Amino acid sequence: MHPLKTSPYDQIGKNLKFYKKYDEALVYFSKSLLIETQNKNLSGMAISENNIATLYEDMDENTDAISHLKKGLQYAQKIDYKLLQTDLLTNLGRLFQKQNNDKEAEKYLLKSEKLCRELDAKSSLKIVCQNLGDLYQKKGKEQLALKYYNEALRISKTTSDPQLSYSINDVLAKLYANKNDFKSAYQFQQASISAKDSLFEIRTQENTENLLRKYEAEKKQQEIKTLTAEKNVQKLQIEVAEKNKKYFIIGSLLLAIIGGMFFYQGRNRKIANKKLQILNTELDKANKNKALFIGILNHDLRSPVASLVNFLKIQKNSPELMDEETRKRLNLQATTSAEKLLKNMEDLLLWSKSQMEKFEVHRKIFAVSELFSDLKNEFSWVEETIIHFQNPENLELNSDKEFLKTILRNLIANSAKILTDKTNGKIVCAAKSTGNTVEISIKDNGGGSDLEKFSALYNDQGKIGIKNGLGLHVIRDLCKAINAEIKVNSDKIIGETEVVVYMRKI
Repeated sequence: MHPLKTSPYDQIGKNLKFYKKYDEALVYFSKSLLIETQNKNLSGMAISENNIATLYEDMDENTDAISHLKKGLQYAQKIDYKLLQTDLLTNLGRLFQKQNNDKEAEKYLLKSEKLCRELDAKSSLKIVCQNLGDLYQKKGKEQLALKYYNEALRISKTTSDPQLSYSINDVLAKLYANKNDFKSAYQFQQASISAKDSLFEIRTQENTENLLRKYEAEKKQQEIKTLTAEKNVQKLQIEVAEKNKKYFIIGSLLLAIIGGMFFYQGRNRKIANKKLQILNTELDKANKNKALFIGILNHDLRSPVASLVNFLKIQKNSPELMDEETRKRLNLQATTSAEKLLKNMEDLLLWSKSQMEKFEVHRKIFAVSELFSDLKNEFSWVEETIIHFQNPENLELNSDKEFLKTILRNLIANSAKILTDKTNGKIVCAAKSTGNTVEISIKDNGGGSDLEKFSALYNDQGKIGIKNGLGLHVIRDLCKAINAEIKVNSDKIIGETEVVVYMRKI
């Protein structure tokens, strides 16, 4: 919202100008001009431009003053406000006189004179005539100057304004003194002094009133400052109290958080110590069991191996000492020892498998081509069977490379074992992607097999042993560790078996 009237701003600006506070006065005159411009009030815009121009004149910035006067004159001419035009034209003439531009000064003053006579504006005409008199006196046209001075004097006698009477009588006194007409100069000087005394009385009264107004204004300003200071103190006290309250709350929260952290850490430490104690107990128990197991295993392995070695030595060194019945008895004994040895080895493998549960998966991104290259080098000893590695999409995986390599190594080794002593044996290890899944398949042409032989890949409760395929159990557990799935397809008619490992991409 904008004020409907600009008079308060104009009055404040004039008061500030009177006390020579030009910068502050310019702010209020500019506010007044802005309001008049927003209201599209051309007369108000012209008056505001005139006020700003006279302010710049007092600041000795005559070029800026002339610019604003010309703008104001344009606004006044648009609405044919002739009385305001006379004021603007007179001010322009006076400013051009100050800049010694007599030609422009004469042009604007004559235009103002014409309008003043049309409007019969006595006070404005007196000022114009006196300015024209000053201009022509400067140019050496004394008769013409005297004509305008006399007319200004005549007009001043018809008004009650001592300022008009003083200024023209003072000018005429100086003019006649320069012409050595001291009698006339004296008369004009006396009239000037009389008008000046009247003007002094008026200005004294005005100054007294202004001083009283200034005192009252300063008194009110001081009261306002005092009240403002008191309010600021109260506000500051409230802010300090609020800050102290916030600091107290924050401090309390911090203490509570720190206390909670100590409590939480202490609780976690107790839990961790308890878990560590349990783990240490389990580790100690496992170490004791391992030592006991190895001791028993050592004792159990020595006996069958010793029996087998003794039988082989007798058969090699003194076969004639054994009759048929002794040979059968020793053969049975050697077979029993070998089976016992096999059973003990199965126990050892089972214990080794149980240690796999302690393995940790270390995932990282790697290229399938690197994996295939490692496997190719590991199976370079296979001569009878051709092994192909296919990776047309140059895939990458985010998994445990060593776990996956162990899975594929076991699968390829199983296929290579089946193809032993067979002609045209071929194994294909291929990688491809389907959606967000990578499939790595191991296919061989070993004649196919019953799917029951691969049950260990799916059944956790299946029978475990060297003769029953411990490697399949290892493959199954490793697949679980890396979140992979495994499926088997076998066709005896076609003579092919395919094992596919499924896992997610990166």
